Amino acid sequence: MGWQARWLVIEDTRAEEGFLLFGREDLEIFHSVSTHGSLDQSVVANTHRRSVFPSAARAEIETATSGLFHVGLLRPACGQ
Repeated sequence: MGWQARWLVIEDTRAEEGFLLFGREDLEIFHSVSTHGSLDQSVVANTHRRSVFPSAARAEIETATSGLFHVGLLRPACGQ
């Protein structure tokens, strides 16, 4: 684990590259979902951090969430 520019780098033996890069949006998503059970807090954090409209922040968070879902790092809660 370490940092590369603004990315958190974590070794992943499942991936061909051998590592995963997590940006600020990814970390906001993990925190929001694990603490609050939704993406709402990550949208608020992204809105304030980037000084953008909530709709733009939500679109960016949803794109990052989709990427995390497709690589198997984020799954919906049971029953959803």
